[in-house]
Amino acid sequence: MMFRFDPGAQDGHILAMSEPRLAASAALFRGPDVLLIRRAFAPWAGHWSLPGGRLEPGETPEDCVRREVREELGLDLGAVSYVETRALPGFALTVFAARIPDTATPHPNTEIAAWHWQAVDDTNGETI
Repeated sequence: MMFRFDPGAQDGHILAMSEPRLAASAALFRGPDVLLIRRAFAPWAGHWSLPGGRLEPGETPEDCVRREVREELGLDLGAVSYVETRALPGFALTVFAARIPDTATPHPNTEIAAWHWQAVDDTNGETI
């Protein structure tokens, strides 16, 4: 369980919080490019990100990323490689990497406002 300091609390200034949300995403590569998606809905509407989402009960991070990529983009992943798990405010994100065949075309659902292949060496130092 996670805790946070609350100066207004009467019981020692500590409030219990729920466990962090668990999420998984995938860096999908085709040649030298990575697939980025623009989210259509809050809380991340308009933001570019890697495809992925929250784990469902009993799901592993790898199962989650496979399900999310299939639901969001209509793509079935082959081999995936673990990259890292990072603690972020309010959730823990596990990132995987996978190669997509040149012939694979994303078929985004309504959660995706836009998508494009971004050259990895063309980010100008921006965090993506």
